[in-house]
Amino acid sequence: FDLERAEVVRGPQGTLYGAGAMAGNIRYITRKPNADETEATLEAGGVSTRGDMGYSFRGMLNQPVLDNRAAVRLSAYRGRDPGYLDNVRTGEDNENWQETTQARAAFRIQDLGSFTIDPSYLFGKVEANGSNSTYSDLGDYEFSRKADSPYVDEFHVFNLTAEYGADA
Repeated sequence: FDLERAEVVRGPQGTLYGAGAMAGNIRYITRKPNADETEATLEAGGVSTRGDMGYSFRGMLNQPVLDNRAAVRLSAYRGRDPGYLDNVRTGEDNENWQETTQARAAFRIQDLGSFTIDPSYLFGKVEANGSNSTYSDLGDYEFSRKADSPYVDEFHVFNLTAEYGADA
């Protein structure tokens, strides 16, 4: 959400992006704050799967500040993917749901002579209940597990980029 572009870089790219990029890399380039205009976007959606409800909300706000010499850009996402697998051992329905939260704050300071400074922060959290595994000896959309197997993944990414345009 709020992407400027996606870049597909053919591999091997171990020198630039690390050993995990031997086959190449996909880079998602987010939009930078724009000090020239105020922008806002809001999107909402819903879904139902086998009786379980899901939703998604996305929003973005870009606001110039400091006499149009700087801008802040905020974007957020909150969504729930509904479950569709039933646990025959516990009797619980739709156990494999997933909830995702993402937020990004970016700030741009420009008109500092030849300098432009871009600090940003990205937060993400995924919470899931169970897996999407089923067994062939059970019915469609069924699995068997004694205990819950929740999954939580959270990350924080801080970034600072500074550019200097020198005269040739």
